[in-house]
Amino acid sequence: MSISSVASPCTAAIRDFTLAGGRQRDPAFTGGERKLCDLQVEPNRERIADILSAEVLNEHQEVDWEKVAKLANLDPGERIVLDLKLMGLSFREAIGACVTAEDRNILNTAWRRFDRHKHVVKQALLTGKPQHIMRKGSVPELELMFTEGEDGRLKIFFKKVVSKRLGDR
Repeated sequence: MSISSVASPCTAAIRDFTLAGGRQRDPAFTGGERKLCDLQVEPNRERIADILSAEVLNEHQEVDWEKVAKLANLDPGERIVLDLKLMGLSFREAIGACVTAEDRNILNTAWRRFDRHKHVVKQALLTGKPQHIMRKGSVPELELMFTEGEDGRLKIFFKKVVSKRLGDR
């Protein structure tokens, strides 16, 4: 599964807000008759495209999350977490959707790594330059898979990616 680009600059602002500081309380994001996209027209707020590096934006001024993940040097598990966050899933929702205890453990570990490296994602967004993360070991390549549970709800599980060698057919 690839990391999709965000649908609009407004959505990008919301996602970046979540990535940068978690789910903080901000009057612009709560109640009243204000809409989330009103952030774009406020005179005292900068456009998100003016804050982020042009290197991480596509031709539609949307964040290219695949490029951000590559610049931030995210491992396969952290990329999955970024995918889940872009889908709007919280940690609890994602963990609750895991099929097995092993899947929950894989996701929990990847989510903790992502949380430790959030600042690197932020720097990649702001600078558009490759970032370096010190890794203690390698992480196996995983593929995020979805299934429908007996209750009709979305379930998550992981499949290890097996690469084919050139001689194998």
